[in-house]
Amino acid sequence: MPDEDEEEEEEEGKERDREPARTQAKGAPHQTQQRGRLQPVEPSQLGEQCAPAPGIPNTNCSAYAANSSWLPLAYVNNATCACQTTPNSPTADCVRQFLQTRLASTPAWLKAMAASQKPLEMTPLTYPQYQAFVQAFLTPRIYRDHVDAYRSCCCPSGPAPYPAWVGVTTVPIRPCSLVGASIRHFGSCHGTPGSW
Repeated sequence: MPDEDEEEEEEEGKERDREPARTQAKGAPHQTQQRGRLQPVEPSQLGEQCAPAPGIPNTNCSAYAANSSWLPLAYVNNATCACQTTPNSPTADCVRQFLQTRLASTPAWLKAMAASQKPLEMTPLTYPQYQAFVQAFLTPRIYRDHVDAYRSCCCPSGPAPYPAWVGVTTVPIRPCSLVGASIRHFGSCHGTPGSW
């Protein structure tokens, strides 16, 4: 039978396991360790200023077209326009880099599964089936990538709310300037509608 000291140590150990452990690699955003997974810590929680990682300019936007064999055509259009119409600024450059890195690291199984669904995108009769696949498998991931990008790149506000991403992955917006205006209004990095 355990004595009171052993029970107290066990309870302290459980409490310690529930508390996030702060870690930071040199040049990496602060993270916490919870349930074996690293989670980002908002810079404001640490009482520090945030500095976005170096990024890429709005002339480096070919990644989406290069992945059109598996990405929805609407998203290829909208993501390319977003990449081109957000300004060249530290946060926007960082977001562009983060998103393209995340795109490149999409698991091969997901790319293969998405590519196998692409023929459904081309026919009006099968388009609803394709959209069901996109909304179940791709839209949640694309939205999460954007949430992570804004957070990692020091944006005090997040991207547009999730329902907007159903449209982003479904309806190509033209001209590109409308994509930029939508981002500035609904997904302003700094929370100021009308500006990045």
